[in-house]
Parts: sequence; structure tokens; C-alpha cells
Amino acid sequence: MSARCCSPRPRRRTSTGRPPASPRTSPRSPSGRPTARRSSARSPAANVVNSYGGTPAATGIQTAYEHLQSLPPDVPRAMILVTDGAANCSQSAQTNQELFEVYDVALPSLVQTANGNGVKTYVVGIDIVNMVTNDGIGGDPNNINPFQKLNEVAQLGGTGSFFNSQDQAELAAALDAVIDSVKTCVIPLDEEPVFPNFTKVFVSGTEWPKVMNCGSEDGWVYVNPMGPYDAIQLCGAACDALKQAEQADVEYHCDPG
Repeated sequence: MSARCCSPRPRRRTSTGRPPASPRTSPRSPSGRPTARRSSARSPAANVVNSYGGTPAATGIQTAYEHLQSLPPDVPRAMILVTDGAANCSQSAQTNQELFEVYDVALPSLVQTANGNGVKTYVVGIDIVNMVTNDGIGGDPNNINPFQKLNEVAQLGGTGSFFNSQDQAELAAALDAVIDSVKTCVIPLDEEPVFPNFTKVFVSGTEWPKVMNCGSEDGWVYVNPMGPYDAIQLCGAACDALKQAEQADVEYHCDPG
């Protein structure tokens, strides 16, 4: 950019407000499916006869986490675990009884590690009962409370408690709530403005002012107030507008003096 330029550069449209890259792990498949980049990965099968009817959540989370670690560091990320039961199908299981009837303790450890590295895990349950299960050979871990186990996973994953849905409508509502909660109002900039005081930000045609306090004002701030000016954050009503529009326009202007 030339220092003698006095006209604004063309608007740079920056897609944002969408949820971060967040693979959903299926309770009936050991794959992690990234919703943001449309790529997929499959995990290795458990080292026993089969895992049909089980809940290989730890394997799915591991696959999803490995995918997210491969993304550029400035990409926001989270994981969503959707399941109809507590985790089993441990990679260390040696018999079908261990595969299906024993809770996989690797799952809480995995999500805790991911959370410590900035990747939260949201848990959505499907008709989870709040009682100790002991159905013999039935495909669910015995002698544990699945409701408590899923809450533990959500807590260690950094998201408080799990969403429990009873039907399709509640499941859709729970997923929408998760997506809303992980939408970001931080916009990485491809290049820094030469004149950071002359940047303008628009959402759906409305210009939002640069503010001093993101916690109490409506507008935007630089993530690093003293530079580098490589990201902005929308605040208050501007953030709400961005989550609805899912995109913003950023203009770089020159100092007219």
C-alpha cells in the first residue's frame, strides 16, 4: 500500500461468525467428520472381533483432535460429540466383554488434553438415562451412570455440562445451541493495515466504530491494541450482527494528511 494513497482500498470481505472447524464424532462410527473443511478421516478399528453396536467415542475424538491439530494455528477449533450412550470399544479391549461392557476411561483423558490445548469438546446426548446401567451383555458399559459420565466428559472438555435430547427436534436444537456458542467474532486479517487508525468495519452495510472497551461497547477493537494489527474482534451488538450475517467487510484507508 502506498503512503500517498488517499482513497480506500476495495472492501475485503472476510467470512467469519461461523463456527470453528469442529469435527463431529458419531457414537456409532469411529470416524471424525470435520464440518468446516469437508474432509474426513477414519480411525483404525479396535483390535477385537468387531465393534458393531458399540460407542467408540474415544477413537472418534482422537481422530477429530488429530485433524484439528493439523490445521493452521489461527483457525478456531472445537469438537462436538453426539452419542446415545457412554463410551466403550476401548482400543485396549482384548475380549468382546471388555469391548462392550467396560467404560472406556480414555475418553475423559483425551478431551481434557484437548481442552488444555485450546480445543473444547461439546457433548450432545440422545435420550441418556440418569441411572446406573447393568444390562449384562447389551452393548452398553455396565456399572456406570451414562448421564454422569457424559457430564464428566463435557466438564473436562471445557463446556460445563452435556446437552440431553429426547427426540429429533431437541437434537437439532441442541446442535444449534452448540454452534451458536462456538461462533467467533474474531476476524484474522490477511495483511496488516498500514494506517491502523483508518480501518473501517461493516456488517450487512452498517459501519461499526472502533471502541476502547470490547466488554461494554458496541463496535470493534484490534485483538492486539499495540500491534501486530493482524486480527480484529467485534464487540457487543456488532458481534451479534456478525453471527447473524456470518461475514464482515473490512476497509483499509490511507491517512488523508
